[in-house]
Amino acid sequence: MKIYDCPRCRHHSLVPTGGFLHCGQCDYAITAHALAVEQRARNTSSHSSKH
Repeated sequence: MKIYDCPRCRHHSLVPTGGFLHCGQCDYAITAHALAVEQRARNTSSHSSKH
């Protein structure tokens, strides 16, 4: 099972629970699609700030 970093609390505790990924640390839930969009936006902004 793959575990992801939570976009809310930044802990490595976001686990798939069927239709959602759930963080046991801060009780955050997000769909896989929304997480991908969130990560893509974060990666784009971090790359552009380095230039």
